[in-house]
Amino acid sequence: MSEQEEKLLLEKKGKVAYITINNPKKKNAIEVPMIYKFLEFLDEVDADSKVRCLVIRSTGDDVFCAGWDLAMFESVDQKSIDILLNDGARISKKVHFLKKPVIMQIQGPAVGTGTIISLLADVRIVANKKDIFFQLPELIIGPGIFPATGPTVGAVKLLGNARAKDMLLTGRRVSLEEFNSWGAINQIVDPPEDLPNAVKDYAKELSRKSLEILALTKNAINTMSTRLANEFYNLENDYAEYYFAGLKGESRIGLDQFLQRMSKKYTTLN
Repeated sequence: MSEQEEKLLLEKKGKVAYITINNPKKKNAIEVPMIYKFLEFLDEVDADSKVRCLVIRSTGDDVFCAGWDLAMFESVDQKSIDILLNDGARISKKVHFLKKPVIMQIQGPAVGTGTIISLLADVRIVANKKDIFFQLPELIIGPGIFPATGPTVGAVKLLGNARAKDMLLTGRRVSLEEFNSWGAINQIVDPPEDLPNAVKDYAKELSRKSLEILALTKNAINTMSTRLANEFYNLENDYAEYYFAGLKGESRIGLDQFLQRMSKKYTTLN
């Protein structure tokens, strides 16, 4: 087993698949090589006709996921931007569009992509701990990073415009209690050590259904709640590419002109 395989694990137990983030030395951050293993595992789960649902979890008790490995942002070059906007974003999209329901097993704080994936998953089951919070810190990292790879889509989809703006514009930590009051949590498990069993029971209940009815129901609800989801991801990338072009010092049109162009592109009916 390679080092990267050890940092991300796939296990199947009957009709339930588990992807485990296993990078505790970096607070379960997602490093670049892990992106491709994550995508591979998601494809395998989606293609396996025996699997009815997927659980995403992580090791340790302190942190669920600290987000992307910040080493990705040490240099702003086209390669790192492409990895972020294309490959990184594909994880969010695959979780969002996976045929099978995705359950998040959250035992610690979720930051950045840890929150993004949680927003785009179907079910969030969380241990009852006072120190758990959810954060989208892109705008407060260094000079600020445009929130790409799914945070705008996920936050709007689950939380609505006002709360999405609150999380993204401030970058603040949202407590488990507040996140739950927003309707973003399916189940809070107390005592916390019962979290794995609570997730197991929920997944077992889903696994009794047929793959077809699970896929049809999930897709129908997704389509109703985010009718133009692919367009939303494209929109997010267009804004991110404009922002990163500025960071690289490349020539680009003025902000007002760009905003007008985006408004026309994404609000004009075809």
